Amino acid sequence: MTTHEHRRYVLKPEMADEFIAWYRAAVPAIRARFGFTVEWVVFDRERLAFEWLVSHPGTQDDFRAAERDLEASQEWQEYLARIAPSLDELHASFVDVILP
Repeated sequence: MTTHEHRRYVLKPEMADEFIAWYRAAVPAIRARFGFTVEWVVFDRERLAFEWLVSHPGTQDDFRAAERDLEASQEWQEYLARIAPSLDELHASFVDVILP
């Protein structure tokens, strides 16, 4: 079993490019060290919507536990401190992936 979470951020216009560079530089790699896989990422520049799908083996409880470990890690805290507040909105929800 794999759990998927869809994340949608609305970025501050003046921070969009900096946020994307910050994300690309290390977020997928750091998440991978905690068992996550970034499945895809898209950015709608017109709407400043940054969306991504992240997965983790196991149940939603397993996902949440891994995320707690990630968020409590020194590596994540130090990396997070490198970016100024960039989001106007954040939406996250567990989703079912449906293949065509």
